[in-house]
Amino acid sequence: MRALRKALGTGLVCLAFGMAMPTIAVAAPDKITVVMYGDMSPRMKTFMAGELKERVAKDINVEVNFRYLPWSEYGGGKTDLMYASGESFAGMTDRAYLAKCVAKKFVLDVTALVKKGTPSLSKFVGQFAFETYQLGGKQYAVPVGYKPNASEFYPVLVRQDILEEVGMKSISTVADLESYVTKAQKLHPDYRGTTTALDFALSYSWQKRNLEFLDVGAKNVPIIVTDNADKSAKVFSYWELPEIKNFLAITRRWQEKGLYDLTLLSNPEQALAAWNTGKAFFMSGVAARPVEELIKVRKMDPNVRFANYFMDRGNRTLIKSRTDSTAFSLSSSVTNPEAYIRFFDWWQSSQEVTDFLTYGVKGVDYNVEGDSIVQINSDELIAPWVLWNTNFLRFPDFVPAEVIKNYRVWDNGATIAKGAGFIFDTSPVKSERAKIEGVIQQYMLPLSLGVYSYEDKYAEALKALKAAGIDKYIAEYQKQFTAFNATKK
Repeated sequence: MRALRKALGTGLVCLAFGMAMPTIAVAAPDKITVVMYGDMSPRMKTFMAGELKERVAKDINVEVNFRYLPWSEYGGGKTDLMYASGESFAGMTDRAYLAKCVAKKFVLDVTALVKKGTPSLSKFVGQFAFETYQLGGKQYAVPVGYKPNASEFYPVLVRQDILEEVGMKSISTVADLESYVTKAQKLHPDYRGTTTALDFALSYSWQKRNLEFLDVGAKNVPIIVTDNADKSAKVFSYWELPEIKNFLAITRRWQEKGLYDLTLLSNPEQALAAWNTGKAFFMSGVAARPVEELIKVRKMDPNVRFANYFMDRGNRTLIKSRTDSTAFSLSSSVTNPEAYIRFFDWWQSSQEVTDFLTYGVKGVDYNVEGDSIVQINSDELIAPWVLWNTNFLRFPDFVPAEVIKNYRVWDNGATIAKGAGFIFDTSPVKSERAKIEGVIQQYMLPLSLGVYSYEDKYAEALKALKAAGIDKYIAEYQKQFTAFNATKK
């Protein structure tokens, strides 16, 4: 018997003699749901049900379901309803939205799990990114990505191909941008001006501070700012800045010129759809957007090109408040948080995994030539910007060398934001915050899009803001921000 076992193996002997084979229990995969925003491509559907499902189960014993919502549902809307109704999922977040979710007890404290379960994220994303999503010393979201992020939304992302088509090479002022759009509209009358409000990008053009936007409300409408060039912790009510009239003069002019239009207020998803189909002239920019948007739009127009420009910036430095791409918080109804943490840590564990999630199956969806990705399939999987990490950085072969060069040096010389790592606890002024949000929707959003003029509505809007409790809100913000800066290393 021993000789037979040695020659054939235990399993064959058992079969030969009719003996029962030992069974090895395999735990069923942990099921998780991750909410993303935008549209799920056809290839993403098959990838999620096929190769991704098989790979995640094999590597970390998880079964993941991606659920997509329109971007209009981010930071509220259906996402808030999902939290409130007790659904189990991980959702994208930012510092402002996270603070609201923590105050409403929508999300889990994952401090202990993160400390012991994120070796890859700790190595390739880093401690600074984790601290960005802490409140009261507790971790409420898991950061993903590591990339140049200075002065997000301060530049304007322009259709460079159209800019050159109208005889211009670059822009550096509001006047330049208006000239570009005026000329472009004559060549492409069916195109939109922009698909996003540009409060951040316009901030250089109407006042002299280097504004750092600390607190924003619905639709990213600013509430509280500070001057990054001033070393004090002084904060300001954005809508009470002395020069705010200058800002509203620009937004009103843009509405009249067609750079902004009513769709931005009534149906922002429709406005964004125009950009995604290549039929808009500019939008707010971030460092990586010339690459990200090129990947999305070039399949409709192979000649499209993008470039970032700052308007009226002068010598004001870029402001760096984060290094991550995004972060995910877990709804308070999640009963298997360890599985989610395991999944996000796996996301950024290697070049091969990041390539797989971003581009798909090598030889089927993409190939690699040198350091460049050659895409076979143009359908988006997990949006490249989500997993963008300079530790695993590749660019598609069609990205211009100048764009890559600018991206690599983007953060050079940037100053650290005074609000980096600060999350405002809204609980002492929860009632005021809710009222302020209502005023923002009713007055400030239309003002920032030029629907209302300064002369017509500003005084009424400011009165409503005061009635909502902006003074108490600012005082509480100042108290917390001063304390935060006093202990900051």
